[in-house]
Amino acid sequence: MTMHDADGSGPARPELFAAGSLGFSSTGCEIAVWRQDSWEPIGAVYHPNNGWIDAMASFDPDGEGPEQAALAVAGKFTEINGQPAINIAQWDGIGWSSVGGGLNGNFYKLAVFDEDGDGPDPARLFVGFQPLTSVGITGLGRWDGKSWSAVGSISIEEVSAMTVADLDGAGPEAESLLVAAWFREEGVPYQGNRLAKWNGKFWSFFPSFYIPYGRIMSIVAMDEDGDGPEPVKIYVSGDVRTSDNYSDNGAAVWDGSAWRTLGGGMRSMAWSFTDSIVYDEDGPSGNPPSVIFGGAITSAGDLTATGIARWGRLAPTIHQHPTSRTVDRGASVQFYVQAGSGDAVSYQWRKNGRPFRDDARVTGSCTDTLRLSQVKLYDAGSYDVVVTNSCGTTESLQAQLTIRGAASIIQAE
Repeated sequence: MTMHDADGSGPARPELFAAGSLGFSSTGCEIAVWRQDSWEPIGAVYHPNNGWIDAMASFDPDGEGPEQAALAVAGKFTEINGQPAINIAQWDGIGWSSVGGGLNGNFYKLAVFDEDGDGPDPARLFVGFQPLTSVGITGLGRWDGKSWSAVGSISIEEVSAMTVADLDGAGPEAESLLVAAWFREEGVPYQGNRLAKWNGKFWSFFPSFYIPYGRIMSIVAMDEDGDGPEPVKIYVSGDVRTSDNYSDNGAAVWDGSAWRTLGGGMRSMAWSFTDSIVYDEDGPSGNPPSVIFGGAITSAGDLTATGIARWGRLAPTIHQHPTSRTVDRGASVQFYVQAGSGDAVSYQWRKNGRPFRDDARVTGSCTDTLRLSQVKLYDAGSYDVVVTNSCGTTESLQAQLTIRGAASIIQAE
């Protein structure tokens, strides 16, 4: 899936595009756009031996110029909507066309990267693949809307994952293209599949993993603590063992100085089908984003995972909210909350939005259980609790306390 804005800076909003067996035709693999609460097909690929789409990307070849932004797709096909196209094509909002005469390869990755940052050149479409010969490029090519060119002078045999990331957050460094591939440098021993960074001018490399025959299948970068002091980290998944311990595999994180296994690692029935994405569930004003890993995953850390797992620092989750109660004047009552979190949590109970403090009648105002004794008529009101950990806060639903006449004891849970 990808987002694509067909009119660039125009008034239309970006739209969600998806590719797969969507059921609109008998060809097997189709492309569709989500419009007005339903999927609308825009294309279907054909190949004599079953076609498919590996990757999609939104690409504007002339940047702010007059040309229409295009949706690029790459995979295994010879036609798209009846138009000849060898493994790569683009959609201009009206119809499909081939890109650069097509490509002859397998297992494509796409990324759009602006090599000169704020400079005058527009972003280019980068295509990663198994070795190709049709355009004189092996492993990784750059398409500028008119012609293909190689990226750097290093031999790249196969690209397994690719993404664009800003590794210093709000710092001065521009975005980089992160590429997982089999690189061969002249005079350097072969080190297998590894991660490298292209800054628009030259390559730099991250340390290899414990098993050089492994493979990185997905890459994302995420600022795990949001506006906190920690640097942006790189998360990878695949056959990425960090030690001679077999369990140190599946997912790893680069913390700025070394690779380490992510949260006890992951298990998968097939690493070749692992993918990941950064997902911000509650927007910029809430928790930091999470990394969502998907594929043939069976476990993550000590948790069972069926096809999908999430890693991130989350604010507490409330499993049981306080419930409303009606008690007699002079009675005792308690409100209870059950919250879960990977970190230590603190509690602050409130009445009508104002924090409680312990006194002769009130206890537990900073625990999971608030207790009031000898309740008065003025204790009636709305009660809730704010649960906090190192990543954020979560407010419970409000519970109403209603006061009657004669004394009794009741517990609210």
